[in-house]
Amino acid sequence: MEINESVASMSFGKRNGCHVSKGVALLLGVLFLAPHGVAAMPGNDSQTLAARARGARSSPLSASTTLFTTTKVNDFRLPTALKPLHYTVRLQPFIRGNFSIMGYVEVEVEVVEETSTFTFHMADITTHNDSVKIVDSEKRNGKGVHILKQTYDNQQEFYHAHLSRPLKKGRRYLLSMAFQGYLNEHLHGFYRSSYKVANGDERWVAVTQFQPTDARKAFPCFDEPAMKATFEIFLARETDMSAISNMPRIDSQPVEGQEGWVWDHFNTSVPMPTYLVAFLVSDFKSMEATTQNGKTFRVWAREDAISQANYSLKIGADILTFFEDFFSIPYPLPKQDMVAIPDFPLGHGELGPNHLPGDCYAIRPNSICGGQ
Repeated sequence: MEINESVASMSFGKRNGCHVSKGVALLLGVLFLAPHGVAAMPGNDSQTLAARARGARSSPLSASTTLFTTTKVNDFRLPTALKPLHYTVRLQPFIRGNFSIMGYVEVEVEVVEETSTFTFHMADITTHNDSVKIVDSEKRNGKGVHILKQTYDNQQEFYHAHLSRPLKKGRRYLLSMAFQGYLNEHLHGFYRSSYKVANGDERWVAVTQFQPTDARKAFPCFDEPAMKATFEIFLARETDMSAISNMPRIDSQPVEGQEGWVWDHFNTSVPMPTYLVAFLVSDFKSMEATTQNGKTFRVWAREDAISQANYSLKIGADILTFFEDFFSIPYPLPKQDMVAIPDFPLGHGELGPNHLPGDCYAIRPNSICGGQ
């Protein structure tokens, strides 16, 4: 059963969340020590996704959300029957359109306890119910597990797929789903931010803030810190923009049927919780350096401000090297990005170690800094 309610309306009237300011010492320690990643993607019907995306340019957000149900008030944690192993996420944010997001996710899980319900987090997302499939990981082209019904608990932000037969303990299964999201203006989840250029024109960027529990607003997931997995991210962008994520980009391919758009494919991550996943789509410019230990270090900012980034570039690379030597632990990833964002909800009122004027916060290993 489906309920017609737009994603845009679902995005408002929710709690704003609690954000805690962090000091420079904590920023540096977490930036250095926490690993992140992105994972490989099984095949996706890119033509279907592109067709849906083209419709999102001018039409309002369509709704095919699941039936709303309720659970016990104290059931705040996800069931432990399923353990996430790997995500493949494809997102196409329409920054210069109606701020909709066309999305597709595949999540591979291991069954820890036999269960007939596939449950994970989801918020402010419209599912395409007919696209949801659950198959055995070793038989991905097989018939799959029949889904009796799909329900959604609005209070707990739980999505449930109720199955005709239980998933077997010790086996691995793959759930895939197409969905539609929204670039909100509340500084959490996958949100939109703007700035003005010298002639007064407004420019938009799409950026993430998932800590502590807002990854579920960007894509359906097991949004609890203990449920670590690897991630493989694909971001669609217009050719005059750029995209970054936790891991380096490994290739770019045209979006089928959409001239002027490309998919950026990022390397697979190390296991990490969902709140550490990060990405940015913008028209920012960058400066790059290489640390003494051979790591790529980049600073990103709007074009009018990139000339102010020389100090951030130098001191940031030096600090990364310092902490590698101090802790005798190599930085675990091949690159580090620092980004100046016009507005960012965490670390307000503080200046990070490598910053443009404004606020700084690390989203491991990418850092986001606020500044005008």
